[in-house]
This record gives sequence, structure tokens and C-alpha cells, in this order.
Amino acid sequence: MSGARLRKLVEEENVAGFIRDFASLSLDTKLAVLKEQDFCGKTIMGLAAELYLPEVVEKIIDSIPQDDLFDIVSIKDKHGDTPLHIAAYFGEEKIVKYVLNSKLTTAQLRHILNMKNNNSFTVHQRTVSEGHLRMADTILDRLQWIESEEEAKNSMLREAVESSQTSRVEAFMSSMSKIELYSQLAAQDKAGNTAVHIAAHNGYKDMIELMIQKLEQPDLCKLLKIQNSKGFTILLVAVWNKKIETVTLILDSLPLAAMSEILQIQNKHGVTAFSIVVQNGVMEVLAVMVRKLPKTDLYRLILLADNDGDTAMHCAASGNQAYAAVFLLTRLTSEEAKDVLQVTNNSGFTPIEYANNDANIDFVSSIITFQKQKEANLKGMSKPVHVLMQNLK
Repeated sequence: MSGARLRKLVEEENVAGFIRDFASLSLDTKLAVLKEQDFCGKTIMGLAAELYLPEVVEKIIDSIPQDDLFDIVSIKDKHGDTPLHIAAYFGEEKIVKYVLNSKLTTAQLRHILNMKNNNSFTVHQRTVSEGHLRMADTILDRLQWIESEEEAKNSMLREAVESSQTSRVEAFMSSMSKIELYSQLAAQDKAGNTAVHIAAHNGYKDMIELMIQKLEQPDLCKLLKIQNSKGFTILLVAVWNKKIETVTLILDSLPLAAMSEILQIQNKHGVTAFSIVVQNGVMEVLAVMVRKLPKTDLYRLILLADNDGDTAMHCAASGNQAYAAVFLLTRLTSEEAKDVLQVTNNSGFTPIEYANNDANIDFVSSIITFQKQKEANLKGMSKPVHVLMQNLK
């Protein structure tokens, strides 16, 4: 049976006919029909909301699984209105209550109720604007209940993370839908920390591995971009606290496309995870970063300056990290290597001058050796790169 036939039954307000024919379809066909949109972008559920056919909406809600229901209720028409926006506009309280009391999770409901149409109205705002105040109170009550429920759940999740109860965290996450899981893991406390920031701070590698496995890649990338009140991402927290296994796990989980963007995120002092790794000479982590970064992104990242104007090469100079510095320089072209060694910080120091000022002789001598080797390269008297690196060990 075609979607057009079912849509016609709804248009004719033939509720009994729709319920009979809809019930005869397989689940896959039901979902395909419910996702079809007319020239205005309206779905069958949106049309049923417009014509005030609560029995049709109820039948749809009862007939499809939770996650599919979330997808259907989230579909917008050309005005950006979901079926709930449409029901809110017409003051159809019965339909709104069917959705609010459905099998949708609290996180899914919150997401739907916070969706905005093309006029930037949420469902609640649309209800208020049309003067349906009793229904607006119903929606507001549900939003407040959702917020309270999510706060309680997040409190339990944080408690489990802080007390290193990995099995409890796993059970907690397994009970959630994907959208609810992301919502809980992304929730921030007053300091801006998520539960994952806490796990990273403590180096709970197994716990973070579970979180990574449970999340979809897009949600994982969004989560890793969240900064606390001091500007620290989850990766920055792990690097700052020298939780090397956790850092490597996070880096290995990142798709190439997201690696550069996340490594360029700076805290409030302009510090990046990359610059900390370079300053401390954590070669096993630096090697992973360099391997996964495109060369153009690596060059940009080395030149990215903090609030003091210090680049990654200045950080290497500050930490007297000769091996890390040469490791990076050998990944650049001759011109790029020349450029990064000539950049001055806010005090007017190049990396070599900065190292000299701190009496970091290893860095200075290694860079001078590197520069001489580069000159020899131009004259055809070069040594293999691995020989130069070996001499620094």
C-alpha cells in the first residue's frame, strides 16, 4: 500500500480506514510511509496534528519503536514546524499529551521540545504565542520535570565516575538511548566539567573506553570539543594530568577529520594539548598526533601561539625538548622549518633566543645542528634524517 493512499485517508479524516490499513503494514513500510513528506514538507503525523486527529497520532505512537518515533516526531516541514509545533499552534492538547506521555526518553523529549522552527519558536513558545496558556503550562511542567530527572541521573553518573565504579557506569550507560547517553555525558557542572572530564582527570582509561565505544562518532567529536570554565577540553585535561594511556586512547578514537580541530582548541591561556605534549617531550603521544595530522595542519598547529605569543617551538625551547623539536622540524619543508624558528613571542624572543635565555643548551645545540644539516642538504652532503634523530637520543 502506498503512502499516498494512507495520506488520502488522513486528508479525508477517515480515521478507521487509516488505522485498519496502517495496521496491516510491516514495520519497515510503516516507517517509510511516516517519513514521506508532501510538497510542504508535512508528514502524515504532521497532517494528523493539523486536522486534529488524535486517534491517528496515538496509533502511530503505539506502532513504532522508541528511536523511530523520535525520528518521526523530529521531522520538520518547510516552515521548520514539527508535528508538535503544529499541534501547539492549533491548541490540540490531547495530541501534545500523547507525545509527552509516549515511550520517548526524557532526553528525546527535551530535544524535541527545544527544537525551533523557522521563526525560532520552540513548541512551548509557539503555544504561548497562540494564547493556549493551559497547554503551555503542561509543556512547561514537563520541561521542568525532564530537567529534574536529568539532573538526578547526571548526579548518579558523576558519583559513579568519581568513585571509579566502572561496572556501575557501564550499566548506567547501557540503560540509555544514544541521544540520552550523549546528553548525560555532555552535561556540565558549575565548573563546566562533564563526567568525562572527571574520568580523564583521574586517568580512568577503561571507563573512557566504554564511553567512546557507546557513542556515535559525531557525538564523540562534539563531546571532545566541550570546554570547562578554564577552557580545558577532555583531551587537555588528560594531557595536563599526564594520563598518557588515556590521551593515546582518545587520539586513537578520533577520525582524521576531527583530529586537527580538537588539537587546535586552546584553553583560556591559549595552551593546547599539542603544545603541552611538545613542552613535556611526550614522544609516544607526539608521534600519534604527527602521524594522524595532515602536513599543512601540523605546520599551522606548530605556529599556533598562546596568550604569551609562544608557539609549540617556544614550548619545546622552554622545556629543553631538543628531540621533540627536531622531530617536528624534520616533518616540515625547509621554508616551513625556517619560518617556525624565526617567529617571535610577545617578549620578542625566537625559540632559540628563548632557550638561550633559560640556558636550555640541549635545545640550542640541537637546533643549530639541525640548521647546519639543512645547509648540508642543500649542498648534497646530507645525512639521513634517522641518523640526525639518533644522535639526539
